[in-house]
Amino acid sequence: MKSYICIVISLLLVSIFYSCGKKNSVVVLMPNPDGTAGKLEVSNEGGREVLDKINQAVEIKDNKTRPDEAVTMSEQEI
Repeated sequence: MKSYICIVISLLLVSIFYSCGKKNSVVVLMPNPDGTAGKLEVSNEGGREVLDKINQAVEIKDNKTRPDEAVTMSEQEI
């Protein structure tokens, strides 16, 4: 249940930040307090990308371009 709540909160935050008009956005799947990670789907009019590993990230250029392929970021990059 906690994982579900984290996913919902993450999606809400992505929606809020994405709607602010910023051209490029980066979404990172962060670990839960217990070290696990859920799954996050990042989608727009251009397509979708699924994040399912800790520190996996995807860049969104705009709402019509498919999100970039997911990559794993280091702690320093985050």
